[in-house]
Amino acid sequence: MADPSEATAGPESASPWRGRRLPLAALLAFVCALVVPAVLGGADATQQHRDMVRFHLPRINELLQDPSSWAAPSAVAATAPGHHAVLAAAAWLRGRSAVAPDDLPVRLLNAAAAPALALALWWLLGRWTGRTWRTALLAATVAGSHYVVTSSIWINTDAAALLLYVVALSCAVASPRRPVSTGLALGGLVLWRQMYAPAALAASWLAARRGSPHAHRAAAATGLPAAILLGLLAWTWGGATPPTGQATNTLGLYPIGLLHGFALLGLLTVPFAGFARGGPLPPRAVLAWSALLALGLWLAVPSVPDPAAGRWASLVWTLAEASPGAGSRTLSTLLLAWLGLVAFWVVGRAGPDQELAPEALLLLGCLAGASLQPFAWQRYAEPAILVTLAVASARRAEGASRWSWLGPLGFLAAYSTATQLRVWGVVGPVVG
Repeated sequence: MADPSEATAGPESASPWRGRRLPLAALLAFVCALVVPAVLGGADATQQHRDMVRFHLPRINELLQDPSSWAAPSAVAATAPGHHAVLAAAAWLRGRSAVAPDDLPVRLLNAAAAPALALALWWLLGRWTGRTWRTALLAATVAGSHYVVTSSIWINTDAAALLLYVVALSCAVASPRRPVSTGLALGGLVLWRQMYAPAALAASWLAARRGSPHAHRAAAATGLPAAILLGLLAWTWGGATPPTGQATNTLGLYPIGLLHGFALLGLLTVPFAGFARGGPLPPRAVLAWSALLALGLWLAVPSVPDPAAGRWASLVWTLAEASPGAGSRTLSTLLLAWLGLVAFWVVGRAGPDQELAPEALLLLGCLAGASLQPFAWQRYAEPAILVTLAVASARRAEGASRWSWLGPLGFLAAYSTATQLRVWGVVGPVVG
């Protein structure tokens, strides 16, 4: 069977530079322009800068002083140590005994996650869009988004973890019969951010459903590396995070994570809604069941903004502040959650032979992971949602109209502009 990219590349593919290299060069230049000037210019106006100074640099320096502390219970950062270990190794190779906020080589290595993510998205999305300007636009909506840009400017784990997430998704989509590569990528993902562990479980379940003669062996190869690493970290820490973070990051079941996640999916779906016409639309039964499920989640937990309860730092809660409601529940959250559940059905139906698409299943794992801790923040759900929407749009791109592309273009222009204004301290927090 021919590669879908060959069938959709169009007349532009006749010129290698104009058809493929120029859009890729423009994508990389755009992403670097969002990140590198702020690294070189010493911008320091965001929460990500404060997190770098307060949590991530001390963790890197702890590893420099004692490499055996990679899973130390005393770790100040409440996340897995993969990213910190790589940056500590880079500093050690340069003969450094400590990393300061202005350590440019380490900062630039951290910043490399953004263009690397753009490259990974270019390869993944190009399977359906032919690696053209359309591919570059969809990739830029993810690689140029707020949390990717800010966690690349300042040392945070979001962008590098999302890179591994895209690599794992690419393996699940492109190489379903090679579960070891997917398993290694998911193991690395958990070593960067343990919150993604349920996504590894979802990928393992998908491998078991493939129907191959060795399905159970494939499922084990897909999920075992992540399970081993997560078990080792949990055993060392005595919990899901280092003890220093267990008082606030209490492991449990928090339905607010699912309510917020589906509401955010509904909100972010709007710019990509034009691509829905490129595939099957939800029947009335799906609309009704989605409404019932959204109502159940909405009734289960309050949905008014409350920083003490973890309901803040998200556009969902910003809209909820101005929304009418009933008691401690807001109407906007209910409507967005319903839209998000419908969008999840649309995304899920994009898989081959109408099976649940890998991007939808992994997203569900991510939202489940966000529901195991109490903070319903946008940074925990947005990156995987944007990847899912970009992949779903690429799958349906051939059947979409030209007007459909105005949605992602407008979203990219508005969000990247708002992010840059925040990065340079021109405006206050955009989303937290």
